[in-house]
Amino acid sequence: MSILQKDITAPEGSYPNAASNGAKVTPISKSGAIKFSVERSQILRALSHIQSVVEKRSTIPVLSNVKIEIEGDNLRLTATDMEISITETIPVKAAAKGATTLPAQVLYDIIRKLPEGSEVEFNEAKSGQVEVKSGRSKFKLLSLPIDTFPALEQNDLPHSFTLAAKDMRALIDKVRFAISNEETRYYLNGIYLHTGEENGVAVLRTASTDGHRLARVSVNLPQGAAEIPGVIIPKKTVNELRKLLAEYQGDIEVSLSETKIIFSFGDAVVSSKLIDGKFPDYDRVIPKNNDKILEVNSKEFAEAAARVEVINFLQESLNQSTTSFPRPEIHIHGEYEKLLHEKFALETEDIFAANLFDSRYDDSANGRTASGTHKTDFHIINTAKNTAAHLNSTGEQKALLLAIILGLARLLKTRKSKTPIILLDEVIAHLDQHRRAELFTEILSLSCQCFMTGTEKTLFTGVKASLLQVENSRIITG
Repeated sequence: MSILQKDITAPEGSYPNAASNGAKVTPISKSGAIKFSVERSQILRALSHIQSVVEKRSTIPVLSNVKIEIEGDNLRLTATDMEISITETIPVKAAAKGATTLPAQVLYDIIRKLPEGSEVEFNEAKSGQVEVKSGRSKFKLLSLPIDTFPALEQNDLPHSFTLAAKDMRALIDKVRFAISNEETRYYLNGIYLHTGEENGVAVLRTASTDGHRLARVSVNLPQGAAEIPGVIIPKKTVNELRKLLAEYQGDIEVSLSETKIIFSFGDAVVSSKLIDGKFPDYDRVIPKNNDKILEVNSKEFAEAAARVEVINFLQESLNQSTTSFPRPEIHIHGEYEKLLHEKFALETEDIFAANLFDSRYDDSANGRTASGTHKTDFHIINTAKNTAAHLNSTGEQKALLLAIILGLARLLKTRKSKTPIILLDEVIAHLDQHRRAELFTEILSLSCQCFMTGTEKTLFTGVKASLLQVENSRIITG
């Protein structure tokens, strides 16, 4: 099997568009052909860390590649988007020292699909082509010259200090939710790392704000950090660093200047440019003389918030629709509203499910559902018309109900990591052609199984699905 990438190599000694990106490119000397073998899990772990940095649609071809360097029995993998660079080193069995670049996403997908525990062999049989082999699987990847791969300058930085990984995680986790995504105020698109003072004690702080909310956290000031300038670390760097720190428990070496920061820990190095801007003097908006102080038990406060989260999360899920399918607004009243004030949302859901399960035989015998929430417990509003659901047409009411079902399915995937199976019995006959198309689009976006029944085959025209004909409870055609 061959996987080929169009050869759009830049001429030797040149680097297209580098100047327009404001980056200085440091040429790397050509090395010999690479030849090594490595255990799948080791290279997969490293690729999973760095491949998200790679530019997927860059106008500079080599930025879609990962740099591979063999030095002794170590393999060094590097990826960059000209703003952030991640390097990770892993042990290999090397037969020949060398360096090249390979398409990062393709290589990651190949390694990911190989069997666990397998050994992967790399061999640059001829210039511009690397053979990747494992067992009976063989792939040929086109490489781009190592000379064209950019390198962020690795000059000595004037400030450096050591910080425990748990402190770095705290500095990130407790503020990054407030990072702004508004590009016009680019200086808010990251976290502000700086020093400060609390009760006469020097501290290291991070802060972030989107103009509506402000978060700040402090840890003890590490030795060597007293003179650091206040710098703004970009959101992408923050997120990539946090992923790498998920399982790391040691110390982190932090080096920085006014324009660049480097994090070194374990076998990884994260190097990033800093946002060139002035972070606002947020301290001025924090009230200094509040005479109203409320102290709450954090566990009880979190539990109280969790009691209403299911409706909030469902509403959030409904708002994530990418089509013009109706977006209902939900309010809950009655018995289950009271339960939500007393118990966790998920516990309320379990009670609801248990009641339905226990009463299933009586409900079946009576031909109706006696337990659970009554229709008057839910107030549903069609946000497009700002009208109550019962004031809408039959077709609009069906569409609102389907939107809630799809929202619940999306909620299961995002919050519980469960892939739902959707069953829709004779519903599309009540929808016009436009709404049917929107329904099919919504279902495909969920990437889950969906079974729909209908009496008119033409209503399913254009949908990517298997059509089965049923007569007398038997499937007769497929």
